[in-house]
Amino acid sequence: MRPDQIERLKLLEESLIDVYLDEADPANWPGVGTMGSQLTKEERGNRYWEKKNAIATVALAQETRKLIANDKNALGRDPYGDGELDNRISDAEKRAAQLVDRVKKDASRTAFVKRATGDT
Repeated sequence: MRPDQIERLKLLEESLIDVYLDEADPANWPGVGTMGSQLTKEERGNRYWEKKNAIATVALAQETRKLIANDKNALGRDPYGDGELDNRISDAEKRAAQLVDRVKKDASRTAFVKRATGDT
């Protein structure tokens, strides 16, 4: 793996972990402070989705970490050809960007709902 690829992967992993920390924080989930039995169906569904999204984000971070760990220097051999690795990095970056966009969209939606309903 080329040094520039390793650096891109490290930056991607760091970005994914930042997103994961926000997604996995229960304080950011819908229905915070509400007992489970008192959550609406929509709140339960949104809460479940938030948890699944956090799991997907950390899974991407783990896969990125595996790519970093599979470096030629770490293994003593080259596990991927340059073309294959570039494709995997590009794919991981696209998935990470999609997750970041989803988080931003959800944050905007949550803020809008709070403003619209008068919650502060």
